[in-house]
Amino acid sequence: MRDYRAMINYFIDPEVPKRLNGRVIQLHRDPAPEALRGKPEFTIGALDALSQKHRLSALTMTFTEEDICVAEFNAGDAELRETVQRICDLCIAVAYPGVPAKSLPPVFITTHTHTGRLELNFALPRFVLTPEGAVRAHNPRPPVAGIQDYWRSFVDVVNRRFGFSDPGAHSRVQFVRLPDRVVKEAAEAARTGRETRYQPLLDFVVLVQDRAFEPIAQKGGLNRQSLLARLLPDLPKFDLQLAKTTPGGTTFLFGEGKTVQSIVIRGPLMSDAFIDIGGRLLTREADRAVVLQAAPDMLARHWRRKVDYAHARYDFPKPESFGALDRILAPVPRPRRKRILPRGRGLQAMADAVRTLLEDVILPALSAHFAAARISTLPISLFSETRKKLEALNARYAKPSPRPQRERNQRADRGQSSIDSPDRAATRVAGNREREGGERSARPDDCRVQVDRNANEPSSGTSVELNNRTQVRERAGASPASSDREPDGASLRTFETLSLSKLDAMIEAGLARFGVACMSASPEVVDDEEPEPDAPYPD
Repeated sequence: MRDYRAMINYFIDPEVPKRLNGRVIQLHRDPAPEALRGKPEFTIGALDALSQKHRLSALTMTFTEEDICVAEFNAGDAELRETVQRICDLCIAVAYPGVPAKSLPPVFITTHTHTGRLELNFALPRFVLTPEGAVRAHNPRPPVAGIQDYWRSFVDVVNRRFGFSDPGAHSRVQFVRLPDRVVKEAAEAARTGRETRYQPLLDFVVLVQDRAFEPIAQKGGLNRQSLLARLLPDLPKFDLQLAKTTPGGTTFLFGEGKTVQSIVIRGPLMSDAFIDIGGRLLTREADRAVVLQAAPDMLARHWRRKVDYAHARYDFPKPESFGALDRILAPVPRPRRKRILPRGRGLQAMADAVRTLLEDVILPALSAHFAAARISTLPISLFSETRKKLEALNARYAKPSPRPQRERNQRADRGQSSIDSPDRAATRVAGNREREGGERSARPDDCRVQVDRNANEPSSGTSVELNNRTQVRERAGASPASSDREPDGASLRTFETLSLSKLDAMIEAGLARFGVACMSASPEVVDDEEPEPDAPYPD
């Protein structure tokens, strides 16, 4: 493959140019391709260093939606991911038989799922490294006898092992097969809601199958020449002209004027395979069952011959067993389900979903419930674990913006002062207490529930402070000096007070309705994972 850079970029780029109806459009892939193995820069760099003419082989495997669910695969289904991993391992072992892992080239594997089905794209560099470190040319699919059966047995092993759709089954036989470029462009036009210039060819395929259906049921009742004679009067309706016939297909001229192009239509109905097609189709299902049953042995036999060749050519040690084949035939374990986040995708969507859930569903429901139940205080221990997990997620996925150096110096100066003026001592909040020498208290009050008065006394304001914001209290009958500041609405919540004993009883009763027991815990919780004073809390 000469233009290997374009091929590798086509495998991984989220936007690629596509030719549609004679024009080039920009196709946006959603979901974007995912790299399962390797990196494009490593593969391109290795291919750039080669001096040989043929440097890359490409392979694409397509699975139907019934075989592998795209939505579950992209969501990180562990069993599907393990299945695809084993298929990739077997494909590499078939492409490089007997080559040790340290001698393999940088293979690049990606997925395409924007079409509604899973496609695995393999970029297979055509070289290996000998035990001495020398670069030697290697063709994963050399033009030798038996190579077609070798790769076909690989496909049969995969389909038989996982129960995938068999392309060789009678129900999936393509009696009339258009060129790949025509099929791809027509499919792309259908996905984007556009008309295709190849619609007459698609209609012609339907006509051919209809005209040949009844004679095929009669053994030997029709051949290709008689079928073409029956189709000749209808060819102008589809802008077609019969050009020639070959053993592998039939060539037509499609279009008019300057847009005429040669189209080779293949398949059993348009090739010499038409001979006795009715009799062969009757026994096809039984033959396919035998072939699928013998596929593992056939693949292992071909692979052993390839290993012997690699040992003689590259001096690789012979492996004791066909490990990749043994693994794919073994039962797929069901690992613990885990979330797999593709690189560079999914974090923002997850953050938006969590934020929407909190702001639009959970918080309004809790506020309405607390207001109806006249709840004003809660044991902070109920939220300690949730807070720790949120802070851990924030530290993992969010990088706090650095504070300006001037602000850091000012905070450092304030922290070093051990003598406070009376005014500062009067306005200092409980969650910002300092020891002598400027050290912060080892047990901060930031996360404690602040109650204005006794639970049995009336009060007009309480607040729960969960970060280093200034807390403002408003009490009934407070002095004017204490209410000069405007309260911080984000940190001030006003509810009527309720005794903790009654609150605990209400919590236990509420949890009991859901079958959950309420465990006692101290209302004071020391958060060991509290960020340093200079590190801002998440919003």
